[in-house]
Amino acid sequence: MTLKNGARDHHPMTSRRARIPAAIQEQVITESARRCALCFGLTGSLRWRRGQIAHVDRNKANAKLANLAYLCLPHHDAYDGKPSQSKGFMPGELRQFRRDLYKAIARGRTRSGSTSPRRRSRPTWPSSPI
Repeated sequence: MTLKNGARDHHPMTSRRARIPAAIQEQVITESARRCALCFGLTGSLRWRRGQIAHVDRNKANAKLANLAYLCLPHHDAYDGKPSQSKGFMPGELRQFRRDLYKAIARGRTRSGSTSPRRRSRPTWPSSPI
């Protein structure tokens, strides 16, 4: 991108957005089964969510499959946003959550191609004596 003063800007957040080919979009959506990688990584949720395809390295010009992840709308906003006080989500974190999600979906596939939601078990606390 060329700035008003004629200099070139190579910052990933201001790079030209590369059109993600339809076949790659379809692959991301199919592999994720429209499940958010951050929802899964943080809470174990395999609920279907309305979402968008995010660029893991935050470089909009990098439309390679390995750089894309399906995120629900709130998590996509949070991932691309710049928090002022809290630590934001990191690319390595998203990559790991995406890998874990894809493995979970592959294990849960049925013959019809749908997924059966699996919840992470919650810890059971011993009952206190009364």
